[in-house]
Amino acid sequence: MPDETALAERADARQTRAALAAALATLSPDDRDVVLLVALGDLAYEDVAETLAIPPGTVASRLNRARRVLAAELARPEEDNDE
Repeated sequence: MPDETALAERADARQTRAALAAALATLSPDDRDVVLLVALGDLAYEDVAETLAIPPGTVASRLNRARRVLAAELARPEEDNDE
């Protein structure tokens, strides 16, 4: 018999993953590139700057803007995230 807690956690993870994907889709491509290189690529700002051929300050500002957008999107009530 499946563990109910494990099933609930998997369902929560699916919802979180869907909400995160939807939030990432709202970012501009430039901002999304920076977020993904930092978060998934585990690159330092300087490495992201070199990879994208932009100044490190631009990396910081794009990441800051993207974090604000993502936080706002993920804080919205669930029914608003389904649109």
